[in-house]
Amino acid sequence: ARAGVEIALWDILGQAQGRSVSRMIGRLRDRVEVYASGAFLEEGDAAHHLARLEPLLDRGVRKVKLRTGPDWQRDVDVLADVRHRLGPDIELMIDASETYTLPTSRRLAERLAELDVRWLEEPIPQGDRAGIEALVAHSPVPVAYGEHMFSAAEAIDAMRRRQLDVLQPDAATAGGISEARRMAAAAASFGVRVVPH
Repeated sequence: ARAGVEIALWDILGQAQGRSVSRMIGRLRDRVEVYASGAFLEEGDAAHHLARLEPLLDRGVRKVKLRTGPDWQRDVDVLADVRHRLGPDIELMIDASETYTLPTSRRLAERLAELDVRWLEEPIPQGDRAGIEALVAHSPVPVAYGEHMFSAAEAIDAMRRRQLDVLQPDAATAGGISEARRMAAAAASFGVRVVPH
């Protein structure tokens, strides 16, 4: 609710001033890179996923996020075929939707490293902070969290404890645009990559 109110207030202020929110908070660039967020790998073979991604790749998108499910080993086999067909110039990320235990996440991360996956998002349930910390300490693939963090204090605590390599603040969950910006600003001092959710 706090996020909804804060975002609405930014919108009202922007409309009153005739300016975009990005101009009011300090626009840094005119263009930002985006990634294509794809489906669960279990939904089809590599050809199926490439057909869904093709319109975005044709428009210049060079980053793709796909999702693994309970049968992660089969999913990684499909991902290997997707990686082969896409080639090395497309950045791949995996969203695991808080599905796995620590041992499974470690095995998955090892396989993903072989495929040059850039990050593994939320492999372990958000509440298992000790498990996440153990994974981050030994994962050959950067680990991403943040879309379910509700404040900058929570994000800073996670970064201080080395519970993520990639921070994904979500303004709609974090308490609004201002809080998401505080989360992102804090990441620099921890050497954490920021990719808004």
